Amino acid sequence: IDINAKPIELLATEDLKPSDSPDGCMKSLISKLGSTDWAIQMEALNNLRALAIYHASITIIPQLHAVVRAVLLVVDNLRSNLSKSALMSLTDMLKYLKTAMDPELDHVVLVCVKKSADTAAFIADEAKRAMLAMIEHCTEQRTISALIHANSNKNPLIRGKVRLCARRLFVGVK
Repeated sequence: IDINAKPIELLATEDLKPSDSPDGCMKSLISKLGSTDWAIQMEALNNLRALAIYHASITIIPQLHAVVRAVLLVVDNLRSNLSKSALMSLTDMLKYLKTAMDPELDHVVLVCVKKSADTAAFIADEAKRAMLAMIEHCTEQRTISALIHANSNKNPLIRGKVRLCARRLFVGVK
């Protein structure tokens, strides 16, 4: 155990800063997201969020599909803070990458809807924030299509969450 190790924490979006080396950060991002060390994954998620906010067009967008897939795997991590951080990453990506996220919505919606039914309220709340970011920032047509796709799930709880999300989309209920 390294007693001098800096604790890795969940950072608020407003606390994220631009990277001094966005290309270098991006080069190792996907491998760090796939690490078995949760601290490395947490650091990578914080870096990803900063890249999404400040450097998306030159870093994330060219590799968007691979990045989203790596993040979605972390969302299912059993370490709850890591799962929440991955959901926060999706929220920031949806908010700042906007319609560039449209091709990824089918996968994102399925994971977020599943997590919105999580028994840990702080994870469920973050999944709901991600879905609201999708409704606000992605193309309405792609959002509807992704929700229709997710509604075919056999789990009635997931279908219920899809309906609530669709209601927010159509009625504007928060």
